[in-house]
Amino acid sequence: MNSLREKNTWELVKRTPQMSNIVGCKWVFSLKKNHLGEIVRFKARLVAQGFSQIAGVDFGETYSPVIMKRSLRILIALAIENNWEMEQVDVVNAYLNSPLDVTVYMRQSPYFEELDKNVFVCKLMKSLYGLKQSGRNWKHLLHDC
Repeated sequence: MNSLREKNTWELVKRTPQMSNIVGCKWVFSLKKNHLGEIVRFKARLVAQGFSQIAGVDFGETYSPVIMKRSLRILIALAIENNWEMEQVDVVNAYLNSPLDVTVYMRQSPYFEELDKNVFVCKLMKSLYGLKQSGRNWKHLLHDC
């Protein structure tokens, strides 16, 4: 929740009849383990229920390019053969950095309702894991940097 708040992922707005589709959300819990299989950390992620999004209303384009495993292996082989330097980057909460290109409303997070959940919904300002267009928005943010 701290990351979501820090990134200004949403703002609470009053629900109106014009809000045709309000996407749900849920918490996904996982365990981070070390190489011995011991639990190192408990993790939680709030995800939007993108399966309830309506094409043309909640999202437009969703395509985001992905490298094929075969192409990646070739690149790694070339780097090794030519003694090139390789780097890897992991961006924490990556999708929370990319702005949304359309207006999406989401129900308030279970167990973290700030105001009356029957009156107020979250107007998403940033992409959230689970939205159909999140990968594309992240790709556009990286491209524009």
